[in-house]
Order: sequence, then structure tokens, then C-alpha cells
Amino acid sequence: MIFLKTRDNSTGFTIQWGRLNQNQTYYGFPRGFSSFLSVSFSQSGASSYNVARLALNGWPNNSGFNLEQANDGKQFPAFYIACGFS
Repeated sequence: MIFLKTRDNSTGFTIQWGRLNQNQTYYGFPRGFSSFLSVSFSQSGASSYNVARLALNGWPNNSGFNLEQANDGKQFPAFYIACGFS
């Protein structure tokens, strides 16, 4: 699993991204947010139907998110990007 992050030191604005794993449902951010704004998903070379099948299980928080996944694996490889302030 790959996790990367970038942070603007003057404002604290932080962008983090990583690859989703078919057998994993919880994803912790590499750096916790003090104020979480958004998380979004994308896929490489797949239809938007399959990306839409990746759904959050509950609300994300400052340290990560839970994902509810279809079991057929068609939505992978997939990635997330999250932003907020840290």
C-alpha cells in the first residue's frame, strides 16, 4: 500500500493520497488532520460505474475512513485523495 502526503507549512493545508487494497476496509491517514475537509476516490482505466461502487461506511474522521466494498474486485486498482488542515 502506498501513502503519500504534502503539507503547506504556512497554512497547514494538507493533501494525502494512497492506493486502496481489495481486502482492507479501514484506511488511516499518514498524518492526522486537525480539520478534515474531504476524501474522494478514483480508478485507473476503469468505468465510472465501478468507482461508484466504492462507498464510505460511516463518516470519515481526522484520522481515517472506513470503506464498504463490493466483493467482486472490479473496482480495483483504486486510489483515494483526502484534504484538510493539520
